[in-house]
Amino acid sequence: MSTPAQIAANIANAQASTGPRSTTGKATCSKNATTHGLFTTSDFIRPGEEPLYEQNRADLLDQLSPVCILECNLADEIHRALWRLRRCGQVEAALVPACATDPMQDATAARTQNSVDRARAQAHRLLHKCIAELRKLQTERHFRNEFFADGTELSPLGICDVSQVRKNMDHEVSASLRQHKLDEINEMAAAFDNNRRQVDLARAKRIP
Repeated sequence: MSTPAQIAANIANAQASTGPRSTTGKATCSKNATTHGLFTTSDFIRPGEEPLYEQNRADLLDQLSPVCILECNLADEIHRALWRLRRCGQVEAALVPACATDPMQDATAARTQNSVDRARAQAHRLLHKCIAELRKLQTERHFRNEFFADGTELSPLGICDVSQVRKNMDHEVSASLRQHKLDEINEMAAAFDNNRRQVDLARAKRIP
């Protein structure tokens, strides 16, 4: 059982070992467990890659042309996915020189390859999902610009799919027209049946 002196010493040691306190120290410490940078919560940028990272992001934003918060956020996610795929390729390429035999026959290399495969699959899912969502948003934006006159207040529409709303309205109008046409046909049929009954009654009266 610990003596009071040992307990006091443990408390003093714990207070002296609180870890980094500065912002820089905390940021450095948070990367201590980073090995390949495949599953980091933030983009893994090695020293010297900052200009390339920023240039890639600028080029991507220029190509995707996002114009609102949602579109910009999706564009950033696409950039993150592409950067992670680039990192997967780098880690995978480093496996071959590091192994004297087939990398998949080396236990350590095989584990790294499995991590690369998982990271690549995650990045691909994120990439395709964000591209699809961004395409839908931008298609909707262009449709609104073509469908509505300049100066139309569009904020009450939110992010609703105007083309789908219009399609549903067209279906409702078509259904209404079809029903109206059917009602006319039914009225004509009823009038025809009524006239035929009257003719039959008249003929029956003339028969002695």
